[in-house]
Amino acid sequence: MLAVHCHTDRRGSISKTFDGSAWFDQASVEDIVAFLDGDRWQGNLSSSFAALDFLEFYKDDRLAEIDARLTKDADHDINVLFDVDAEQGMAWFEANRPDVFEELSRTSQRAYSFA
Repeated sequence: MLAVHCHTDRRGSISKTFDGSAWFDQASVEDIVAFLDGDRWQGNLSSSFAALDFLEFYKDDRLAEIDARLTKDADHDINVLFDVDAEQGMAWFEANRPDVFEELSRTSQRAYSFA
């Protein structure tokens, strides 16, 4: 299981945590890195096509309530964030998606080299 905590940022916030591993199983390495915003471990619907793809993947099921809110309040500025625990995520990627694990490890190393 790879837990993803999904929440809206305002206007009667909605919060939900669920297993997002099905999307991570089928997504490309590039989409996963984009979704996690490099090494920030947070998808952001307002700035990531990968996060939009994640919402589309689950909108009829686990994220139906959030999708309905976005549709209902389309004229308001509502953002949806998807948080993944870095430690749990790296363990899951190492076991299930070694290609993603390697890329995220490289991304993390590059981030530290500029600190």
